[in-house]
Amino acid sequence: FEEALAKEVAVAGELGSPETPMVNCKTFEESAEDFTDLAAYGIVDVVGDDKGGRKIIVVSACKFPPNKTFDNQRFLRYLMATLDQYVDMDYSLVYFHHGLTSKNKPPLSWLWGLYKVVDRRYKKNMKTCFIVHPTSFIRVVYNFFKPIISAKFGRKIQYVNRLSELSQSMNLDRLPIPKEVIDFDRKQSKGPSQSSQRSLCSWTPSQQFGVTIEWISGNQQAHIPPILTKCVDFLSHPDCL
Repeated sequence: FEEALAKEVAVAGELGSPETPMVNCKTFEESAEDFTDLAAYGIVDVVGDDKGGRKIIVVSACKFPPNKTFDNQRFLRYLMATLDQYVDMDYSLVYFHHGLTSKNKPPLSWLWGLYKVVDRRYKKNMKTCFIVHPTSFIRVVYNFFKPIISAKFGRKIQYVNRLSELSQSMNLDRLPIPKEVIDFDRKQSKGPSQSSQRSLCSWTPSQQFGVTIEWISGNQQAHIPPILTKCVDFLSHPDCL
């Protein structure tokens, strides 16, 4: 994974200055580009509010067309035009990763360029980025870029392994979840042990046992579970034992 990623980033040059997607906002505003054809793919959807009252922006990887016929630069302009309507207020981003393949995935160098070109206000008002059904590859990609993205932005990323986990933050019935994603989630949910079948709806924001590390990180803004930090602090006192 790391070798493949390094090669793809190398295509755009050194990591410190990769080929960055170009967006001329003034030109875009003046030209009022028509994105009707891109909207028809259904890659990006804006739906109702989450449980915190924030607008939800959904991106579905399975709806990306083959990259040989897809204009990634134009898609970026479409994505930013969509976000422009909501970035001045708090919003949540839900990314359904299932369905992204070698045939339809954008170049990784382009994704890094996307992070660089996106204005600070797009990042500032995004409260959480839910990555649903993350693969080992996407975790490697994140860890690869982690040292060069802001720590504050990194804390907003939350991995979601099951759709039921997402229900803690929003009403799933109102989300345009692709059928491919629902089918994949059902397959992933088959045959778990009884203990893992416990309802995730019983999880609370302050819970630290019986939940995922991503849940703790997303709800308590801490990479290390608070209970572990307290234990270490206690054991650090010479008279604790």
